[in-house]
Amino acid sequence: MKKYILILLINLIAIQLFAGIAIEMKIFRLKSLSNDDAIALATPLLSPEGKVNYVDTRQMLVVYDYSENIEKIAEMITQTDIAPVNIFVDVAFNETINTSNQELGIEPQDIKLKISKKNGIIPSGSLKARLINSKLDTSSLNKISLLTIENREARIWVGKTVPHLEWFFEYGWRHHYWKMNTVWQDIGVSLWIKPKITGKYIDIEVYPKLTIEGNTKNIVQIKELTTHLRVLDGQSVKIGGLNKKQQEFYSKLFGFGKKRNSSVLNITLTPKIQHLKK
Repeated sequence: MKKYILILLINLIAIQLFAGIAIEMKIFRLKSLSNDDAIALATPLLSPEGKVNYVDTRQMLVVYDYSENIEKIAEMITQTDIAPVNIFVDVAFNETINTSNQELGIEPQDIKLKISKKNGIIPSGSLKARLINSKLDTSSLNKISLLTIENREARIWVGKTVPHLEWFFEYGWRHHYWKMNTVWQDIGVSLWIKPKITGKYIDIEVYPKLTIEGNTKNIVQIKELTTHLRVLDGQSVKIGGLNKKQQEFYSKLFGFGKKRNSSVLNITLTPKIQHLKK
């Protein structure tokens, strides 16, 4: 640390001798500004002879320039370098599935066959029409939460890793054959966020992802979203959705049927600022 300060002082003296004008040096200890942000904000305020450096290990911004330029940088740091706060982000995947089934058929009742030498086969009994209407509604809620510091990235994944068999056709010299391979797939929910406070608002980059096993073997359904939005503290906002409808007609020996499936997936985000008690 002392060696680094000595190098800065030597550079400062060299600049003063070259310019013939008094140039000052000041060290700012930063609270939350990153390396890139601090340099990007300070550089436009420098004079042509000014310089700025960042000591990452000490989280310090070292500026040497004329006093009026240093005062502008000090004012800028006072306004932007605010102690970071924790931000709690809650993302909910709410999926509702509606299944309806309509079936019209003919149902034999007490059917009997009588064999007669004179008249052959004589059937007896009755046929009854049957109409079936069924409806099933199911709802599932997957919720994932994450706590991070303002302007810092955070990631979380909750789930399991399952094996899936995969077949592919492989060619060789004068022969070819089917080959089986095992592929591991992550099943669960994941979340990547980067929040930042801007006045009374929270600017947040968010990437939620939901991976579930499909209805068919070795099929995986992936539902994901990437977005950048601005919300109030504690405000719940719908950041995405997916509506899916499927209709199927089928026939039976004594009738026919119709089956409908529809699903609605809503993704809701709720960020909250958590101020530390002094």
